[in-house]
Parts: sequence; structure tokens; C-alpha cells
Amino acid sequence: MKPRVLNIVVLGGARVGKTCLISRLVEDSLPAFYQTTPKAVSKKSITLQSTDYTCLITDTTGHATYTPISPQFIIGTHAFLLVYSIDSRESFELVKLIREKLVEFCYPEGTAPIVCIGNKRDLSSVREVSLEEGRSYGLQIQSPFLETSIHSYGSIRTCGMALFLNPLLAADTY
Repeated sequence: MKPRVLNIVVLGGARVGKTCLISRLVEDSLPAFYQTTPKAVSKKSITLQSTDYTCLITDTTGHATYTPISPQFIIGTHAFLLVYSIDSRESFELVKLIREKLVEFCYPEGTAPIVCIGNKRDLSSVREVSLEEGRSYGLQIQSPFLETSIHSYGSIRTCGMALFLNPLLAADTY
């Protein structure tokens, strides 16, 4: 049987670790150095609940402020991963604004297929966004929440894929 395709778009501010998160998830590796990411699509095959899926994960360029989201990132997308860095209050506020705009323009009923991810958990000594605040926001917007670090791959590999796909699969919204 042919795998089902899931289109996933990763959004968030600049330098929050979107590309590293995707690299860790898809290739179990990290980029050798930082560079601004143009739109790039990675592919990850998984089996979940006895069904095969091909996840097409689109990495987007981060911005310091909100920039309107191109329709090319929205049309045909099954889920959005909104990523912020726990050491940046500004990136957390930007994720809130991105989610607000997604709902306003694409999901007027208020429930967008979003997972909120607090990244760079390894930087907890300079944390600006508490774990509780991230969890609270996830509950507020009725979306799954995950806090992780690319340096502890297990939390991404074992929780990440299931965490953001299970709500979609349960709702059969793709």
C-alpha cells in the first residue's frame, strides 16, 4: 500500500533552531554551521498506528518580526510546527502572532492544526519563557506542546513525530 503523504510546515523566528530540529528529526544529524534557510523540504518516512506515512517537512526562513505567510506554505498543509526558543521572549511572542494570523486568515473556526515547540531546552540557565508558560499556551490554543533540545535527540525522535501526528490522525483531518 502506498504511504499517505503529510505536509508539515515549520514556522518561527530567526535562530530558534527550526533547521536543526528538522535535521535531527529527519537525518539524525546537525548542520555544521548556521546559515539562513531558504525554503527547503525534507522527507521522513514513518509508520504510526500500523499506517505508513511520508512526511514532507517544509523549513521556512525565520524572521525577527511577523512577515505575512505565503499561500504556498498554507495550501495543502496538514500541520504547522510553531517553534520558539526558550531563551527568547521575542520568539515566543512571534509564535503567538503567527498562530493568530494563521487562524485569522485560514482557520476562522479557531482550531488550526498546530503544535507549539519550545526549543533549546539545554539553555535553561538563560530561559526567558518558562515550561509552564509554554504548556499553558498550548492548552489555551488547544494544541499539543513539546519542549525539547536538539542535543537530546531522544525527546525529538520518540515524542516529536507521534506528538504532532497523533492529534491529526485521531481527528482524521488530513
